[in-house]
Amino acid sequence: MELKRLTSTVDDAEVRLRDLVASRTTADVAEETRVAQLAALHALRRLLDEDIGIKMDKFMERLAWSDPVTNEPRYGPVMQDKIRAVHARVEALRGQLVEIRDDVETDGLAMAERPRA
Repeated sequence: MELKRLTSTVDDAEVRLRDLVASRTTADVAEETRVAQLAALHALRRLLDEDIGIKMDKFMERLAWSDPVTNEPRYGPVMQDKIRAVHARVEALRGQLVEIRDDVETDGLAMAERPRA
């Protein structure tokens, strides 16, 4: 059940990132748009660091556990594959977020600091 919730949260984060990337490709350079993009970026980073990352770390730690009596892995092969698949998605999400982070932060801060007329 916990992995399903984590997978759902990762799905949501991927949609948010796609929306952020799509908003960057439009010609709209309005101040509100850039500041909104900056806010979306920070929300995504918070979600990855404070929610997804913590839960994913727990799963990866448990993946290495084995039963002390039988020495069998804690999770079966199917569950191991599911955990590794979600982990790969989380790492890809982190990589994509790093790729777009500098551009969004630079544009958002420049717009936020610009004097208003």
